Amino acid sequence: MVKRFFKKWHEYCPIYTIVVLMLLPVTLLVHILSIFLPAFADFVNRIPAQAVRFLLAKITGILPFSLAEILFLILIPLAIFGMVVSFKLAKKEDPQPSRYYLSSLLGAFVTLYILFVFTLGTSYFTTTIDKELALDKNKIDKEELFETADEVRQQAEKELDKLFFREDGSSVMPYDLDTLNNKLNKTYEIIAQKYDFIPDLSSNVKPILLSRALTYTHMSGLYTYMTGEANINTHFPDSTLPFTMAHEMAHQRGIAREDEANFVAFLVTMESDDPYIRYSGYYEIFKYFVNALHAADHDLFKEIYARADERLVNEILAFNEFFKPYENSTAATVTGTINDAYQQIQGVEEGIASYGLVVDLTVAYYQKNGSLD
Repeated sequence: MVKRFFKKWHEYCPIYTIVVLMLLPVTLLVHILSIFLPAFADFVNRIPAQAVRFLLAKITGILPFSLAEILFLILIPLAIFGMVVSFKLAKKEDPQPSRYYLSSLLGAFVTLYILFVFTLGTSYFTTTIDKELALDKNKIDKEELFETADEVRQQAEKELDKLFFREDGSSVMPYDLDTLNNKLNKTYEIIAQKYDFIPDLSSNVKPILLSRALTYTHMSGLYTYMTGEANINTHFPDSTLPFTMAHEMAHQRGIAREDEANFVAFLVTMESDDPYIRYSGYYEIFKYFVNALHAADHDLFKEIYARADERLVNEILAFNEFFKPYENSTAATVTGTINDAYQQIQGVEEGIASYGLVVDLTVAYYQKNGSLD
């Protein structure tokens, strides 16, 4: 009976597509249960999904380049070409080649969905990080916002005398990306021992070859679940690189929500014994607080700038100057809309605004611990 079933369906599609379609109902069940049961999502994220992420990261980590970037550049044009050819074949007497191509394409899309569920998809519905850390994330008033922002400022300024700055005001990372990667892996190892929801994984972050072009999308990094790679835009200023790399490594370890990936990156950079990594973490979080203060109270916004060291202010001004050519790009509008829709589909109501919710977590963390060092 099973043999007849495969033989019948094999007339329309390859065995590969039949197999993945058989796996689809189980995958849908896992996804649905994860949406409604955080404990189940925790289990999937920490055991089977982590195993898949670990395996993918180790396999693709051997390559010195981003496999996802290469696949994106090659497979999309090939898929479009194949669809055009298949529709032409469908007009002929024998539709078999067309059926096989289209069913293979269906199998590829189903495979991507299965990979998504068993890498990052369930991670959006796990126990939130404020509950994991027993943080009291209540509504923040502007005074609490300012107090924490000032603490972040002071911590960033503790590192300034250990850094080197260019004439334009931007800081200089004193080592290459491989060294940064190794330093962050060592710090993640320490963090994994402190927090059981962060797995221990040593991984290689991939520089994006077309980083300058990617800057037009405003993306400083991205995690590609289908290859397990954390990728970083090396065109961005040095000051952003350690924090961004730590953020993408957080995704690689199953921290899906953007505010939580930002906060884990902050925890990792704070834990580092390297002054530039610590500075990058405080500096990036300080920028989030500056934006939050600008929206909450313009007087407090001006006050935090008045208190800031000139070198910290110049770092922000240098970044703003760097960003001007890319600020209003069409590519950023398109990718921002797609990302916003994606975040909301995953249950993140705030969409891309969720990145800034790291401010809430930082305030709650500061209020619980009394410091940010």
